[in-house]
Amino acid sequence: MVLLPRVINILVEGLIPFSEAMKAFVEKRLPGRSFFMGLDLAVMVGDPMNLTIAILMFPISILIALILPGNKVLPLVDLASMPFFTAWAVATSKGRFTRSLIVSIITIIFMLYGSTLISPIYSDVVKIIGTPAIDGPVASLGAGNPLYVSLLSILSIFHR
Repeated sequence: MVLLPRVINILVEGLIPFSEAMKAFVEKRLPGRSFFMGLDLAVMVGDPMNLTIAILMFPISILIALILPGNKVLPLVDLASMPFFTAWAVATSKGRFTRSLIVSIITIIFMLYGSTLISPIYSDVVKIIGTPAIDGPVASLGAGNPLYVSLLSILSIFHR
């Protein structure tokens, strides 16, 4: 959890100048048009506000998981991915601390419910793949993304 943001910051330091150079190259070759260069979410992970919110969300996420009615997912290994989950909250809240924390809490609640909902399908996939070390239900907080849950739920209807 300490090394990930540092390593990503090193990568981002190289990506941003590359992105700007590519944008200038494309705009020079196609004058009169403007372009937005797409970068990975990793550019937000090392942001100090994002790291602050992510670190605060570690214990908050576990607490919410323990008291949330109907939840069956306890995020443990997924906590290392928390800076990726909170980056959206920080970005949409324009770096405001209280808003970022509130949006992150709401996001985690949705992700926990989504993970609980999708865990039977997720577990079936793990069994089909034949992962030997896993015996029992499997869940992933990242799989609780509402879009992912919706798409996987629709696809599972057609699979049956």
